[in-house]
Amino acid sequence: MTLLKIECPHCRQHFAVKETELNKTFECNTCHKLFSGSDARIVGFANGKGTILFLLTILLLMIMLNIFYLTRLKPTVVKSSEPIITRTVEVAPVITKPEFEDLKARIAALEKRQLELAKKSADVKRAEVKPAESNADVIRSIFIRIGRLESAVGQLQDRNAGPVKD
Repeated sequence: MTLLKIECPHCRQHFAVKETELNKTFECNTCHKLFSGSDARIVGFANGKGTILFLLTILLLMIMLNIFYLTRLKPTVVKSSEPIITRTVEVAPVITKPEFEDLKARIAALEKRQLELAKKSADVKRAEVKPAESNADVIRSIFIRIGRLESAVGQLQDRNAGPVKD
């Protein structure tokens, strides 16, 4: 025989009744109103079976979540005699061979021009500044020009980006 916990529809007080007595009429001990057991809401088991099942369900869910997170955090070690084949896909921009050669020529011209400017800047700085300060100024100037050159080269590469087509 199973004891069920039902709720008074008027005051929501809980009562323990036998499952076989659900079709009877009950009087609430709190509000003293009559209600049918079939109309009352069943809220659980009165003998604690519902509570135990609920706690076991929660415990099982916690264990499953722990297993899930532990398996995701630790890498899985595959022990197999067969080699693991991995494929990497490299995505590269598409450009034709003449476009690639033109881009190379532009980069080479920019690098040559940068070297010329660096030498000219260094010569001008040496003539204007004391020898102790000239090295620092020349280095600073070269880094500024290199930054400008890298920016220009990056813009050219973005504009003409793509791998070489055969």
